[in-house]
Amino acid sequence: MEESNPYYESIEHDTIVFCLQQSQVVQPKEIAAFLLDSYSQPHRKYHNLTHIQSLLQHLSGIPADVSVDIQLLYLCIWFHDVYYDAQSQDNEERSAVEFASCISNPVLRESGRKMILSTKKHLPLLDTLDCKVFLDLDLSILASTPQVYQSYVQAIREEYSMFSQEDFWRGRLRVIKGFLQRPRLYFSKWGQESFAEQAYHNLNNEMQQLLGK
Repeated sequence: MEESNPYYESIEHDTIVFCLQQSQVVQPKEIAAFLLDSYSQPHRKYHNLTHIQSLLQHLSGIPADVSVDIQLLYLCIWFHDVYYDAQSQDNEERSAVEFASCISNPVLRESGRKMILSTKKHLPLLDTLDCKVFLDLDLSILASTPQVYQSYVQAIREEYSMFSQEDFWRGRLRVIKGFLQRPRLYFSKWGQESFAEQAYHNLNNEMQQLLGK
């Protein structure tokens, strides 16, 4: 994939507008501003612009022989957490509705809507490579270096600051055990080969730390 492709460039407003225009998004200037404002909300410590930029960087690293729809993945990356409240139960549904309202192409609209909804349980609602790779991208943080992973955990803790430390630890342990009990953490061959080993290492380390508290 070409590094000069605008899908992998900055998260500046004009670049986003250009990319949205290529995907026939309605009112691209207004939507770009809305996306930037949403991910810049002060309560977001992990689900913010840094998260989006990280996913776009991973997207740029997908080999050319992994045949995915770059426009679709780009749009899902930007819209999948456009609504985020740690205490809400319908973030994914609201984000999917927002996505659908902005997309004029009916095929793109329905595929992206289901892909965004797939992030609720991190299980693919579509049996497509696009959906599988998108979910793998969203969990790429689990395969970070130990230092980055620790920063991610701390950022999640700050987003759940309304809960006590003990309640957070219990909830976090449930999440980790859920991931580790899955037959597969990553759904595409690319995601499995790129992320699985380090992700399992990080998850197991965090679980041992929590069990020792």
